[in-house]
Amino acid sequence: MEVVMKLDATECVVCGIPFALPEHMLKEKREKGGFIHCPNGHSVGWGEGKMEKELKLTKSNLKGYVKRCESLSSEVNSLEASRRALKAANTRLKKKK
Repeated sequence: MEVVMKLDATECVVCGIPFALPEHMLKEKREKGGFIHCPNGHSVGWGEGKMEKELKLTKSNLKGYVKRCESLSSEVNSLEASRRALKAANTRLKKKK
């Protein structure tokens, strides 16, 4: 039986030793965050992956958009109330004439 596995080379940020990991493992750690250990036992990791950072940014943007929509909705309601009041005042003026 033959097993073929792609390896990605990296190096320890602590001791500088080069080593390789399965491509999928290193990609997952970079995207989702997590830790691995170099051959000398040093912990090498990504506390927060790229996907988590993007998710936080997206959630933050969404909250801003929701607040803006609520603000615009409130403004529309106020303008609509003003329009109705002006229309009623206009109608009263027409009846007086």
